[in-house]
Amino acid sequence: MPPFSAYAGIFVLAGSIILFQIALTRVFAIMMWHHFTYMVVSIALLGFGAAGSFLTARAEGLKHDAPSKPVARAALLYGIAVVVTLLLATQLRVNTLKLWSEPSNLGALLLLYGLITVPLFVGGYAVGLALTRFAAHANKIYFADLVGSAAGGAASVALLDAFGGAPTVVLAGAFGALGALAFASGVPGLVRKFVLPVLATCVFAASVTGLGRPLGLPAYEIDVPFATDKEINDLAGTHLDMRLPSATAEVQVSTNIENGPPIMGGNFGALDEMKLDLRAVAQDGTAPTQMFKDAADIARFKFLDDTQAASGYRAFAARGGKDPEVLVIGVGGGIDVMVALAHGASRVDAAEINRAMIRMVTEDYDDYLGGLFRPGAHPYSDKVHLVNSEGRSFMRNSDRRYDLIQMSGVDSFTALSTGAYTLSESYLYTVDAVKEFYDHLKDGGIVTYSRYILSWPKRPRETLRLANIAITALKELGVEDPASHLAVFQGSSWASTMIKRGPFTRAEIDDLQRFAVAEGFRGFVFDPLFEPGKNLLPLPGDVESALRLYVNAQAPNAAPSDIDGAVAALRHATLAEASGLAGTPAPPTPPSLRDALAPRAGEMITYLRTNSEPFLKTRDIFFHLLRATPDEKERFLADYPYDVSPCTDDTPFFFNYYRYSGLWSKHGRDGVESSEDKAFHPEYPVGHMILLSSLAQIVLLGVALILLPLRSLAKKGIQSPHKGRILAYFAALGVGFMCIEIVLMQKVVIVLGHPTYALSVVLSSLLGFAGIGSFLAAKLDARCPKTLTRLGLVVAALIVVTAIGMNVFPPMLLGLGFGVRVLAVVLLLAPIGIVLGMPFPTGVRALEATSPQLVPWAWAINGFSSVFASLACIVASMAVGFTVVFVAAAVIYLIGFTALTRVVRAA
Repeated sequence: MPPFSAYAGIFVLAGSIILFQIALTRVFAIMMWHHFTYMVVSIALLGFGAAGSFLTARAEGLKHDAPSKPVARAALLYGIAVVVTLLLATQLRVNTLKLWSEPSNLGALLLLYGLITVPLFVGGYAVGLALTRFAAHANKIYFADLVGSAAGGAASVALLDAFGGAPTVVLAGAFGALGALAFASGVPGLVRKFVLPVLATCVFAASVTGLGRPLGLPAYEIDVPFATDKEINDLAGTHLDMRLPSATAEVQVSTNIENGPPIMGGNFGALDEMKLDLRAVAQDGTAPTQMFKDAADIARFKFLDDTQAASGYRAFAARGGKDPEVLVIGVGGGIDVMVALAHGASRVDAAEINRAMIRMVTEDYDDYLGGLFRPGAHPYSDKVHLVNSEGRSFMRNSDRRYDLIQMSGVDSFTALSTGAYTLSESYLYTVDAVKEFYDHLKDGGIVTYSRYILSWPKRPRETLRLANIAITALKELGVEDPASHLAVFQGSSWASTMIKRGPFTRAEIDDLQRFAVAEGFRGFVFDPLFEPGKNLLPLPGDVESALRLYVNAQAPNAAPSDIDGAVAALRHATLAEASGLAGTPAPPTPPSLRDALAPRAGEMITYLRTNSEPFLKTRDIFFHLLRATPDEKERFLADYPYDVSPCTDDTPFFFNYYRYSGLWSKHGRDGVESSEDKAFHPEYPVGHMILLSSLAQIVLLGVALILLPLRSLAKKGIQSPHKGRILAYFAALGVGFMCIEIVLMQKVVIVLGHPTYALSVVLSSLLGFAGIGSFLAAKLDARCPKTLTRLGLVVAALIVVTAIGMNVFPPMLLGLGFGVRVLAVVLLLAPIGIVLGMPFPTGVRALEATSPQLVPWAWAINGFSSVFASLACIVASMAVGFTVVFVAAAVIYLIGFTALTRVVRAA
């Protein structure tokens, strides 16, 4: 019978290990680009399974003496290794964008693999050894392991918010050392030997987190470097002023930059250009934005109405709208709120998901912003309402309708992980999201997404997919002629996708076209009022602007109406054929300008056609998709080089527009790539390459580490019967559980409105209830085939019932308080959590009675398959959606139970 100290040690050690995994992902989200974060952590997690292989090779399953002493030593080594690994890893510089061009980066990446594998191997060894030696009591040991993991997962969000990634990693090491002390308490005389290293680890953790300041401990800061080529390296200008911790994404703020150019999630135009005092802001070193000094003095910033991102406000004003009520999603440094106020907003609700951003604008830099979000600080104060919430969650809990809903460059490239999975999806860019936004618009209201757009010869991706999502949503809502409710307006490298509750009018379209000419923007890549053969295409705004300057230079004294006439004539000559109006009479050039323009008319038309052609090709792409018949649209989507099919909440991978065929196509097929494009919009599907290479590495290493222990046992003359079926059972448990965990996290994001809440609630609830299930499963007869069959059927049935429930119940929870929603999710997860905790300890007890030498092997298989599933689930979900993957987990469990039942029958 294991002593209480063993259960306490397992509880603390398991919590430490999962806390380490989560916090390490936050650290690597800063040190590397998001693709590589989950690859490195996933590969390192193989070390956890490798510990089981090592225990198998040592035939630990055949030993029965109490393991408290070696487990205590391993736990202490794990705690120290966590801290040392972090200190060494943050000294490495890995430029993941140049892995192949500069081999030193590949070497550094491999070294990083090795470093973080060490603590996970040692931690896995400690847990695996306890489980192996106490296999007869696997239910209670596994109960302590799962409940400890649940506690670590639940604590991770609060710790990351309070201290950040690196300090939380050190805390995980300290908890590991304390777990060692718990194990040591069960061995006479061992505690005395452990006190000094455990105390040293805890003192260092107190120094790093700042918890030791009341005791006079000096603060020690671990510098986590940014990945090479992340924007913060260039935008900070001088130095960082502050780094704000967060479980969502660390926020970095630069020192004041004098005379800096403003930037936002959109393009500023040619009018009212100015330089100003500002601070650069980033999340995990990327997703840049800014804070303007004295931002509350809105009148000072004349350029706020000169941004393409404000095109929705222009359209609203063009139809006579005044005093709009606005919802801004993604506050950043407050620029979108400033734009709303500059356009006369009577109310601005601002939803920001990252608590560190909220703290930045309301506390740390409140004075710098002039009290932009401070009640009573300026004349606009009563109009601004800032909330910490995900945009859709905020709307779902409000009956308010808006004239404008604004999202400017709201991304999801930050890495937040369960330890093996990155939440790189976005629920703002789905058909379901657009339908919800549309339902919260007043009549004539507009949803505006400002997103990056690639221009010919590159093919548009993000904005084209977003427009297709909008069209699909409008069709599903039963909107007649949905294309008439959609307009896409391009600045230069950004475009506004505007979705209106009502058809766009000629007044709105004409005003925005004049706006494009005045600001030097490109203009409409999709004009809902354009009909080939009936309307003449407009010149790109920047081209027409240049043309007007030229005409005015040739005839400085010409009347404005004559310049308009000359531009109209040249426009017709340039675009009549492309508009389907070839052969129609052209408007005459005004007589006062005919002589001045005639000598170079042909040259001008050639110039206009050359500079309009790329824009027209991009327009043509949008037109053919958005005005296509169902059959034409199906062919377009199949033939287009990128996947721009509409995303749903079940497949929310908006940024996954690459096709796997792109892995073998010619790199950079659409022309030369800028450094910005290489980082954010590469022609080559880097994410797919990383995903598949990670899977390949996991499979190769997993197969080797699974087969080698069997060979070692065979050399010792130890037989391993039914190894294929045992492999199938424990692999099924690992794959099935991980698929369920990942899908539940995704489903709960919508209910709770924040990925960090989903992580905390699902992880702690699922693992906690699984621990209870493990404890209760001790009453099951692990050697009875009928019992195993019934358990398998119950598990499969509850998976299917939960899948249905997660699609049916969430809408019913909308409008309820946050605490009520959390409680509802916990209760919904309780049944499935309990039954999912039963199969593993039941299988271990069955194995202990038939093939005890394979107990640690089962631990290894479960670990390898969990890591494999964490990535394979992403691939599968991209292809078929979360719901199908969830239901498939039921089939996987049934296959596993069938295999174990045959093992028991043959014994």
